[in-house]
Amino acid sequence: MDNNKIAIIEPVGGHGGMNYYDLGLSEGVSKSGIKVNLYTSYETKAHSTEMVSIFRYFRGVWTSKHKIFKFIFFILGLLSSLFHAKCSKIKVIHYHFFNYGFLQYLMVIAGKLFLFKIVITTHDVESFSGKDDESRVKKILGFSDAIIVHNLVSKERLLAKDIISESLVHVIPHGNYINQIENKLPQKQALELLSLKQKKVILFFGQIKNVKGLDVLLNATPKIIGENEDLLVLIAGKVWKDEWSKYQQIINDLNINTNVVSHIKYIPDEDVKLYFSAAKLIVLPYKEIYQSGVLLKSMSYKVPVLTSNIPGMTEIVSDHINGYTFEVNDSTSLANKVNDIINDDDRLANVANNAYDLMEKNYSWDAIGKLTSVVYKSCLPK
Repeated sequence: MDNNKIAIIEPVGGHGGMNYYDLGLSEGVSKSGIKVNLYTSYETKAHSTEMVSIFRYFRGVWTSKHKIFKFIFFILGLLSSLFHAKCSKIKVIHYHFFNYGFLQYLMVIAGKLFLFKIVITTHDVESFSGKDDESRVKKILGFSDAIIVHNLVSKERLLAKDIISESLVHVIPHGNYINQIENKLPQKQALELLSLKQKKVILFFGQIKNVKGLDVLLNATPKIIGENEDLLVLIAGKVWKDEWSKYQQIINDLNINTNVVSHIKYIPDEDVKLYFSAAKLIVLPYKEIYQSGVLLKSMSYKVPVLTSNIPGMTEIVSDHINGYTFEVNDSTSLANKVNDIINDDDRLANVANNAYDLMEKNYSWDAIGKLTSVVYKSCLPK
């Protein structure tokens, strides 16, 4: 690759938890001999190294209160990133998309105007906001020189749209969080710091949106606490294009307020370990998902995970081996599985250890960086 340099342009970074992914990928790619310029948000707290240079050009995008200022700051950050990458004689830029709106369209147009080759990682091949315009998705992905998805179900769903060539699509998994995790705290200490008294804590962590299935977990809670009165459901995350009031109504209607604690907010990086250290089990009752950073983070923390049995999860989770599964959208199935496993500490520990071993073996950033480097090289003339 010319100059052995690429640019990753990812505006969210430390504002919304993408910094873990961005830094892991950058470090992995750099170990394959390619220097990385990472263009990210001002909120990303990391230092440049010899092989990874960090530029916080997206300032004010996420802190401004007015949409017009957010848009202006976004465009300034994007153009500054592209201009700097061009001056650095970089030929390939890498974008990361969770949806396909006007901003994503501007990003690929601008990238092409600067004459870059474009790699796009589609973390969700469809936006769960339900507002994707198929013609715009086709245009956005049509500008790419390579597309990365995280698993086979994503590839199949993307190819079913019949808008891109299969030869452009590469399956590269999301990496683990092992190297970016601070030491877990003793559970007792984590519980005290979170002002929690219960020792059996089920954690729902991450963005709260309709497809995440929080309602399924809440509806399962009466049956769970019927056999485990000292169990607590801890909900930690920020609402995204959803209404917390509907979940609070379920809690009120089921009279489970004393067994549910909700921390409805963005969880800053420094507090994440408190939640994972306090949890005895993490439940991801997703109705639909393509990949889950929370799943990989849980496994990296050695916390056992219970997920719905949707393809995006079962490509990673094998029931009773490295995690647990229940029937998607079935609260009874979820409750029965929790009651079956929650008091078997030895079994939980064994499953968590198997999950951690899987993360080390198949989801290391060094391996992912090497695979991604091959994709970058495929975009350039031989």
